[in-house]
Amino acid sequence: TTQHHFIEMYTGLCIKLNDWVTERGLVDDDGAKVNFKRMLLNQCQGSFDSYLKPPAELDELEGDEHFEAKMKYKTKMLGNIKFVGQLLCNQVVSSKIIQRCCLELIHCATEETTETLCVFLSVVGPAFDKKDWKNYHVLADVFQTVKKMCSDTSVPARLRCLLKDVLDLRDAGWVCSRPTNAPEGPKTMGE
Repeated sequence: TTQHHFIEMYTGLCIKLNDWVTERGLVDDDGAKVNFKRMLLNQCQGSFDSYLKPPAELDELEGDEHFEAKMKYKTKMLGNIKFVGQLLCNQVVSSKIIQRCCLELIHCATEETTETLCVFLSVVGPAFDKKDWKNYHVLADVFQTVKKMCSDTSVPARLRCLLKDVLDLRDAGWVCSRPTNAPEGPKTMGE
């Protein structure tokens, strides 16, 4: 998604759609029960996999067109991972995918995937970075890798700063003390 400020609303909509599909016991053309969560996970996984590599047509563009296309790609990639993170935090999809997402993003080691890793950890960290979570060791290992990346001079300075910001946020108990320029999400009719 390119509208990051609506991600919480989209997540709420997915929760309601899942409940609606489950309550009605919908079946597909083959008579099998429709599993909305599985469909949603498959769609998110497809988007995640497609965003791991920049679109091939980026190489054909130059100047402002290249910059604009790259920003659109990055915005969609970050929006997708924020959405997946929100789905995880709201238990719409299984937390087992946290490890796969983190490892894929670390393995790709591009500027875009490293920034995406920072965004993903910022979203899922507050909900899953708890010692009583059954897969806590997974996140602990990821944060060890992030710590190593912060001191790796082959990682661009901007990305090392983003990685350090995630570690600082974690050290602060996932409470952001700095003001943000992120747009506010949708308001209710009463607001």
